[in-house]
Amino acid sequence: LALFALRELPLVARDEVREELWTLVREVATTRRAWVVLIIGEAGSGKTAVAESILRELEEGGWADPIRMGWHEPVGPEDGYAGAARALIRPWNETRSSLETRLRRRLARARGTNDQVVQDEAAMLARWSGLSHPGEEPVAAGYGLREVHRELDARSWRSLCALSLDNVHLAVEEGDGLAIAEGALQLSAEGIDRPVLVIATIRSEAIVQDRVFAERVEALVNDGAVRVELPRLDRNGTSLLLAESLTLAPALAEQVATRCEGNPLFARQLLVDWSSRG
Repeated sequence: LALFALRELPLVARDEVREELWTLVREVATTRRAWVVLIIGEAGSGKTAVAESILRELEEGGWADPIRMGWHEPVGPEDGYAGAARALIRPWNETRSSLETRLRRRLARARGTNDQVVQDEAAMLARWSGLSHPGEEPVAAGYGLREVHRELDARSWRSLCALSLDNVHLAVEEGDGLAIAEGALQLSAEGIDRPVLVIATIRSEAIVQDRVFAERVEALVNDGAVRVELPRLDRNGTSLLLAESLTLAPALAEQVATRCEGNPLFARQLLVDWSSRG
């Protein structure tokens, strides 16, 4: 058990959900329109693992270049569109001068010119990412979201693009979270071609506890988003999870299956807890 905490849980008994997601991938590629899928399930049910399995296969197969956004409790600087934009603009630690130079080159290649507008925009992006000189005015937060949309445009022009919105129910900033999925559907409704698959994961508890949030989810579904419910694993699925995770004595496996009640994360936490106790 001591090595269990270092291992990633296998994805089991989710073939039906994965096939539904792959059907949507094919729809995006065929229609060249944006599609939104909402994976909804209780905490620990494997929503992120299911979404990530599709994103990873798209990436490894060369079919899509995903952009990932996530939200946590408490909210951190790497969350949401701001975190994704910073990762795109400044993926590694560098100086203001080197970042501006790199951004100018990128913008100049995309626009075929290195005029003053390009230079000013490179400076604005560098400032937005946190590299400001003393006395410079702060850059509006929405500047980063524009960069994410521009990157989506660039990637979807080359092929289809996948956008992951993990734990979207934790988003608190205006224009973040579900608003990004709403914007994608709006483009599709207006007939704007952008082959983007948006995969958002949502805790079912958040829908029950927040009426306004639940209404937004319902409105998204009414506008064309696909709602995918991720139930708990049944006893066979739980047994398969345990069998593929590690070899347990039958009596121990039965205890885990009973206590975790079909929740993959709870099963992992239980085994890690037992491991830590020796």
